[in-house]
Amino acid sequence: MIRFTAILLFLVLGSMLRADSLRIVSLAPALTEIVCYLGGEKNLVGRSSACDYPETVKNISAVGSFGRPEAERILALRPDWVIGNDLMNPNLQRVLKKNAVAVDFRQIENSNDYIFWVEKIGKKLCQEARAAEAVKQLRNEISQLQQAPALPLRALWVVNDKPIMVAGPGSLPDEALKLMKIKNAAAAIPEKYFKCSTEWLLTAPIDIIIWGLPGKIDRSSRIWGRVKAVQAGKIVTHAIDDPVTRPGPRFGKALNNLRKQIEEIAIAETEK
Repeated sequence: MIRFTAILLFLVLGSMLRADSLRIVSLAPALTEIVCYLGGEKNLVGRSSACDYPETVKNISAVGSFGRPEAERILALRPDWVIGNDLMNPNLQRVLKKNAVAVDFRQIENSNDYIFWVEKIGKKLCQEARAAEAVKQLRNEISQLQQAPALPLRALWVVNDKPIMVAGPGSLPDEALKLMKIKNAAAAIPEKYFKCSTEWLLTAPIDIIIWGLPGKIDRSSRIWGRVKAVQAGKIVTHAIDDPVTRPGPRFGKALNNLRKQIEEIAIAETEK
């Protein structure tokens, strides 16, 4: 029994020591935030230039812009583990693996993807208990949303302006709308992200615009100025770096806040 306990202690301590020395490069803002939330900021040796939360990660070396990391800069940091989304150049993964670097790429498009990353990163950092708390927190925040009544609105989530691109089924914004119990105005489009024509925009059943771009929508433009929801001022704006577009530890709270903003517009409409 004593020998078994000693072996178990040796394995646990060995795992903790490996976690302390683990060198991580994170290529996605949400993943960087998860690593830090689980106590692994000290393990981060590299990030993408888009990884800017928490504020202190800006002191960590950037290895390229979001979606365009540079293999040479990553390898120069001698990482043990590189994590990112599945939008990365497949050649990058081959180069890293050839240099004996562990690689995991997976996009976060729903709560299950988030839970996958929290649990995986928590295990790597020997922070399983903290990871379990993060998962519990998200589930509680989603439960709050699910207890609320469905909003009788069709929202168009705009992700780009030139060209105009909106979120369709299977995208992260579409998942967010489902969690908030709001219909996606682009639900019939069989694409995750859809470049819409002026004709489609002017004829689609849109009750509210969710503007996920820098700045405000140009209500005087020859296109947007003709959209009824824009004319009525039914627009919710959130910053491009808002947690609602970065499914990290702040995602659930951000969704609840976004729904409240949309509820205010819905209530104002019914009071007219």
